[in-house]
Amino acid sequence: MDNMESIKAVQTYAQAQDELLQGRFVRCTVRQDNMRPFLLDGVNQVLLCPMYHEKDAGHAGMQLLEKHNLRSGKGGRNASVSKGRTAIRRRDIVLCRTDNSADLRLMRVVHVWGTLLLLRGDASFGPYESATVSDVSGVVLSITHRNGNTSDTTSKKWRYSSKAWTLSYKMRKYYKKIKHGLFVQTL
Repeated sequence: MDNMESIKAVQTYAQAQDELLQGRFVRCTVRQDNMRPFLLDGVNQVLLCPMYHEKDAGHAGMQLLEKHNLRSGKGGRNASVSKGRTAIRRRDIVLCRTDNSADLRLMRVVHVWGTLLLLRGDASFGPYESATVSDVSGVVLSITHRNGNTSDTTSKKWRYSSKAWTLSYKMRKYYKKIKHGLFVQTL
């Protein structure tokens, strides 16, 4: 896809955060399974973009970043955009710490209100978790799959599949309840 020699590969989210805070792009292996089925633990790799970066960084990931930040939307609705910072939009996957956890995790942005983000893992059926933009270390720009193919998170295919997945949350939640017999009828 693009020349990735200038992008460092790391093994843990803590190492990724250290590199991201220095303004470097990072390739990291997924380490949790809360983002199934899109991201599999130990199988997929993600290219993370730092929240604050140098314009002349010269990284191969800068092309993806520019494409990400220029992605059209509904007039800034459901987006947190600020000059000199990577844009965070609804349905983006971010590396962050949430209010409920001190651990770094990959989470999908479900809603954006200014600097407040409501997040949920793709495999999660629990309530939203909240974080602010300052809790976010990086934004996923591309995903490398087991067979070596990459998915650009700005592509139409990825955006539509992410939208379909987030919109199907209630249906999946009720299916899980029915499957596990959690609906009990009282007579």
